[in-house]
Amino acid sequence: MIPLIKELILLTLKSPKGGAAGVLQIKLHLVEVVMLALLMCISFSILTYFQVSLMNFGPDTEALRVQVFNPLNIAFFNITSFVILVGVTQIAGNVFGGEGNILQTLQALTWMQFVAFGVQLVVYALGLGIPFIAPILSTVAFIYYIVLYCNFVVVIHNFKSAFKVFLSALLIFTTFILVISTILGGF
Repeated sequence: MIPLIKELILLTLKSPKGGAAGVLQIKLHLVEVVMLALLMCISFSILTYFQVSLMNFGPDTEALRVQVFNPLNIAFFNITSFVILVGVTQIAGNVFGGEGNILQTLQALTWMQFVAFGVQLVVYALGLGIPFIAPILSTVAFIYYIVLYCNFVVVIHNFKSAFKVFLSALLIFTTFILVISTILGGF
C-alpha cells in the first residue's frame, strides 16, 4: 500500500488529472472515505492550531486568540469548510452536467486535501527555516491548490476544461461571499 501511495503522490504532483484518476480507481466504501476525510480535517486543524499558537498577537489581542483560535473552533471550521467544499463541488458539477457522484467527489477531494497537507507541511518547514521566503512559498502553494482543485473537478465530473471549472468556481465563490455578506450585514 505504501508504494501505491508514494506513486499516487508523485503522479498527483506531476499530473493532477492523472492523480485524480488514479485515486478514483481505488475502490473504497463510504465509511472509509468519511473516516479518511475526518482524519485529514483533524490533521489540518492540528497544523493550523500549531501555526496560530506560534503567532505573536500582542497583549491586547491575546484574548481574541484564545477565544477564536481554540482547537475546537479550528476543527469545526475545517470540517465545516470541507463539507461545504464537497457539497458545492458535487452540486455545481451536477448542475453543469457532470457525471461524478458524491463518493467520487469525497474520495478525490480527500486525496487532494492529503496532498495539500503534505505541501503545507513542506511550506511550513521551509518557512520556519528561511522566514523571508514563507510568503512566496505560501502564494505558490495556494496557486497550486487552485490548479489541483480545478483539475480534480475535471476528472471527477468528466469535464473538458480546467479553465471553465476555474471560472465557474470563481463565480460560485463570489456569489457565495456576496450572499453570506448580505445575510450577515442585515443583522
